[in-house]
Amino acid sequence: MTHHIEDNNSIQRNRTCISRAQTNILQQSFEENPFGNKRMKVVLATLTGLPIKVINKWFQNRRREKRCKEKKRGHLKLKNHNCCKSFDMAIRLIAEINRNVKNLRKSIGNVQGSNMSGLSSEEIDVITGKIPCQSIEELVVLENLIETDTNARDLLIYILHSVGGLSGKDFTQRIMRRLLTNDLALLCSWTGAKKNFELQKLRLMECTYSAIIKQIQISRKEFEIYVKDWLRHAKQRKEREDLKRNK
Repeated sequence: MTHHIEDNNSIQRNRTCISRAQTNILQQSFEENPFGNKRMKVVLATLTGLPIKVINKWFQNRRREKRCKEKKRGHLKLKNHNCCKSFDMAIRLIAEINRNVKNLRKSIGNVQGSNMSGLSSEEIDVITGKIPCQSIEELVVLENLIETDTNARDLLIYILHSVGGLSGKDFTQRIMRRLLTNDLALLCSWTGAKKNFELQKLRLMECTYSAIIKQIQISRKEFEIYVKDWLRHAKQRKEREDLKRNK
C-alpha cells in the first residue's frame, strides 16, 4: 500500500508494507464496521503499529472493492435472470409451435379422411392440372369451370385446404403460390387498379377464403390484406426466380 505525505515543494511517495497479521486485524475490524470510527482506528493503530492515515486508506480501498464486487454480483444476477426469462420464453414458443403443428396435421388428416378421399387421381387431376395458372386466359378458364361446376368448386376447396399453413397469412400466401405463377401475379391486383386483372370478385378467391377458414379463422379484411401483400411482392419474387434460373 502507498502512503502519501505532502509538503509545500513536492510530494514524497512512501511505500508502507502491511503484514498478514496486520491485514487480519484490519479485516476483522472492517467486517464489524466498514467505516470505522475514530476510536476504533486509534486502537487499530496501537495494535498494528500502522499510521492512522494508512489505516484510513486501507478502509477506503476495502469499501471500494466491496462496492465493485456487489455491483458485479448485481449485474451477474440480472444477466442470469434475463437468460432464464429468455429460455422460458423460448420453451413456451416451441410448445406453441408444436401445438400448431399437431393441430395442422390433425386438420389435414380430417380433410384427407373426408368424403373427398374416395376421389380418383383422374378427378383430382382435372383441377391440379390447371394450377398454377400461368396466364390470364388460364385463370379465366379455371374461373369458368368452378363457376359452372359445383363438384369442381368443392374439389378445388378440398385441394386448397390440403395446402395448409401455420397462420392466416402463411395459409393465404401458400395457396396463392399454388394458384398463380409470379408472372401472372404481376398482371393482377385485388381491385384491378392500373388496368391489372381484378381478383376480388372471382369465385376463385371465394374458394380460397373458404378453404382457409375451414382450418384458421380470419376475417375477409385480413384475407384481402394477405392477398394484396402477396401480389405486391410479385416483382421481387420474379427477380429472385429469374436469378436462380440463370445461375
